[in-house]
Amino acid sequence: MPRMSYAKLTESWRALIAAAREHEAVLGDSLEQREALARHLEKMDALKALQISAIATRQQCTQDINQGIEEGQILAISLRGAAVSKLGPRSELLGQFGKAPLRKRGRRSRPPADPANPADIAAAAEPG
Repeated sequence: MPRMSYAKLTESWRALIAAAREHEAVLGDSLEQREALARHLEKMDALKALQISAIATRQQCTQDINQGIEEGQILAISLRGAAVSKLGPRSELLGQFGKAPLRKRGRRSRPPADPANPADIAAAAEPG
């Protein structure tokens, strides 16, 4: 059987049930099959409604989660700021809060002269 969209499939089932009702006298004892298909169609419609509802619920949950993440990030920034305020900006304990402490800068040293370049050697030899 070729694949059909849900709408086309249920539409064909509804048409089949309607045709069976219309020709009930000719079909005779097919009432049981028609009623079984009608019950199944109702069940499928309820499942489709639940699926649509679940999509909307999932989207709402995703929006709520994203909003919660934004609020959590603001609260985390506030807590880190409080930690810096209470512990001091140079405290090494700030690392536990995900914040780098302020440290003294190291001495900057001159890059070593490249021995392959004679201009560097001459500049290093000049006094001054």
